[in-house]
Amino acid sequence: MCVIIAGDASEGSKKMYSDKCRYYGVPFMYYSDRQTLGHAVGKDLRSALAVEDEGLCQAIRKTAPELFEEEL
Repeated sequence: MCVIIAGDASEGSKKMYSDKCRYYGVPFMYYSDRQTLGHAVGKDLRSALAVEDEGLCQAIRKTAPELFEEEL
């Protein structure tokens, strides 16, 4: 599992998601904006997305490792 947090999410939302990810040991990254994240999953604005498929998470991390906040 990994989490993608919108770069334009509110500071409170960014802190909440990143704190929870750190606590549970889930890799996370900041990427793009809420509109782009929502569009990627066919929804309206989204502040964060959880990717549960491990293969997809590994592909994302391999493609853009510099975007992940921390390596776990």
